[in-house]
Amino acid sequence: MKHRRHAIATILFAFCVYCSPSAHAAESSGPRPQLTEALSLLDQANLLAASDENAARPIYRQAAAQIDQVRTKNDLRNARLEHALGNAYLNAGERGHAVLAYRRALLLDPTDRSISETLASTRSAVGSQITPSRTNRIIRWLLSWRGSIPRSTAWTAATGCFLLGWVLITLRITLRVRSLTLLAVFLLSGSLLTFGALGLDHWESRSLRAGVLLEPSVIARTGPSDRIFDPAFQEPLTEGTELVVVDERDGWSKIQLASNALGWVPTNTIGFINTPPSHEKTRLPAGS
Repeated sequence: MKHRRHAIATILFAFCVYCSPSAHAAESSGPRPQLTEALSLLDQANLLAASDENAARPIYRQAAAQIDQVRTKNDLRNARLEHALGNAYLNAGERGHAVLAYRRALLLDPTDRSISETLASTRSAVGSQITPSRTNRIIRWLLSWRGSIPRSTAWTAATGCFLLGWVLITLRITLRVRSLTLLAVFLLSGSLLTFGALGLDHWESRSLRAGVLLEPSVIARTGPSDRIFDPAFQEPLTEGTELVVVDERDGWSKIQLASNALGWVPTNTIGFINTPPSHEKTRLPAGS
């Protein structure tokens, strides 16, 4: 069933790319031929996986490498492309790269439930033993709306509630109805909470250097050297562990985990999620 869903998603994505007017215009020199080849490999892998998953894994890996190369070379920023890339990496057994692609896809389209569900499933497969702190759980709760409510909708609703709250306060002064005060406080509190969540979302997506570990096993150190400093944790960090980089030095990155624990890992073991401001979300033309 999993491979069938991935096959359907791949076919739909291929159809969208094929129907794109800009894709036909750039048929000879643009990314379309390479994407078509990579998606064809994905189709082959999906068919083979139904009978032999081990034999399909190298084909998935080859398809993922081609998609990733085309994405990087042509600076493509599209949630469906990242989702397809994540599926290819996941079936290739490279869960770190899969989590990275799903995180990028969710950043580009936070309202896509299929991406959220696939990411959640992959995170559970990673099996990180790190328990988020209370502060981190509160932050995750404040940002839990991202997978279901567009930012513009949340902003409009919060602004409307904020204005309505002040209108009710004005009416309360005039009419002296106590229930209006409670309703106004409720609306203002809700709007301020939403504004805070929106601000936190913007700060997290644009300011933090969020990343994912791509190596199967990474020993975090207490400092930027594996010769001088001891391991920061009892167990190595696993592939797919999500983190935030808070400092960099001599090829090493100081990372903060979901539990707020800190450690140093080689920078080349991290895949970064955040899209630079100059590389905004790429929209496929109408019909995609």
